[in-house]
Amino acid sequence: AFRFEERLRSLETSFSEYRQTNPFADAMYAIPENDEFLRNIDENMKKILKGLVKNQVKEQVLRILPRIEEFVNATLEAEVLTRSSQSSRTSYAIAADLSEMELKKILIEKMEGNKKDPPLDQTGGLKDKKKEVSMHQLARHLKR
Repeated sequence: AFRFEERLRSLETSFSEYRQTNPFADAMYAIPENDEFLRNIDENMKKILKGLVKNQVKEQVLRILPRIEEFVNATLEAEVLTRSSQSSRTSYAIAADLSEMELKKILIEKMEGNKKDPPLDQTGGLKDKKKEVSMHQLARHLKR
């Protein structure tokens, strides 16, 4: 009929010859080797890029670091000044509180001393009750 079998054998022979002479025919079978090669290239590129990025970061840090140090030092100086000024105010407030407490103590001691002694006024007579009440009010006010 159409010599089908003869044509099929001829095509198989031609294909076999083509595969033997074609350099890309074996590339299909070498794919695992290509994968390993590509992985190696990828790893090497990553290492190179990592090194480049690391160097750039170092350079930028060296440029930025002095500015960071200046900022930190200025901030610390401001904080120290703030705390020292607050400390002196606090010391003043403590001294004022102590003075007030000492005055209260003296007043209380005098009042207790007056309770032991008979209440006399400057003329040697008995004290007026109004004067005594006002002293107690003053003492209570100072205790607050």
